[in-house]
Amino acid sequence: MKFVFSEKLHTDVADEKKFSGMLKRISRKKPGMPIYLITEPLSEAAIYEIYEFNTLLQPYYRKMKRRLTVFGISTSQKGARELLVDLIREDYAPDKEGV
Repeated sequence: MKFVFSEKLHTDVADEKKFSGMLKRISRKKPGMPIYLITEPLSEAAIYEIYEFNTLLQPYYRKMKRRLTVFGISTSQKGARELLVDLIREDYAPDKEGV
């Protein structure tokens, strides 16, 4: 599995150095502290999914021959859920200009 980062990558990590290190760890597929990724779904039954990064390093996922687009990164599950809400609102909320 290869990780591709969206151009509109959302995060709740304020420290730019820490965020840069997280991106490198994900790209190099290095396990470590919990990082939660908001990705495109691996099944067709969802819009987005939240995965703990270390889970995606398990052999089952590593064997998958696909690119997984990452739309959000958080250091907590709660933060990932909040980012997910923001993503869905951004993508599916009606434009305020047309109201």
